Amino acid sequence: MEHTITVLTISNVIPAGDIGL
Repeated sequence: MEHTITVLTISNVIPAGDIGL
């Protein structure tokens, strides 16, 4: 769960495409 929240938080700052979700 923590990992999911972290990804959501990062995607808020950086475009999802940048992370390659």
